[in-house]
Amino acid sequence: MAKKYETLFILKPDLSEDEVGENLKPVISHIEGDGGSVTSEDRWGKKRLAYPIKKHKYGYYFLLKHEGPKGETIAKIDRVTRLSENILKAMTVKPSASWDIPKVEEGDAKKTSEKAEEPTKTEEPVKVEASAEAEAPVKAEEGSEDGKPE
Repeated sequence: MAKKYETLFILKPDLSEDEVGENLKPVISHIEGDGGSVTSEDRWGKKRLAYPIKKHKYGYYFLLKHEGPKGETIAKIDRVTRLSENILKAMTVKPSASWDIPKVEEGDAKKTSEKAEEPTKTEEPVKVEASAEAEAPVKAEEGSEDGKPE
C-alpha cells in the first residue's frame, strides 16, 4: 500500500519558473524511481519568509504531494534537498486524514458569505458582584512586628 506524503520546498526567490522545475526534477525522479508517483504540484509563488534563511528574505514556495511504498525515498529526498544550493528549506510530512478538507462548491461558498454578512447577536457581559470577604483587607497576625506569630 502506498503512503501519502507532502513535501514543501522553499527555493531561492531569484529563480525563474523553468529553473524551479529543473531543481525539483531530481526529487521527482527519486520518487518515481522507487515506485512512487507525484499526485499534485502546487506552485505557491514568491512569499516573504518569517525569518531570513541563508540571507534571503523571500522564498519561492512549492508543495509536492506524492505517494510511495518506501520510507527510504524520504531520506533520499532529504539528502538531495540538502545538497542543492537553490533549495533553501524542505520539509516532508505524512498528512493525517483530518488534513483532507473538502473543496467548497460555488453555491455553498455564496451561502456561507451571505451568512457572514448577517449581523450576529452578542450577549451582554454578566456582572459579578464581589463578596464582602473578598473586599476586606488582609490583617497581619498580632504578635511580632513582622507579622509572624511567636
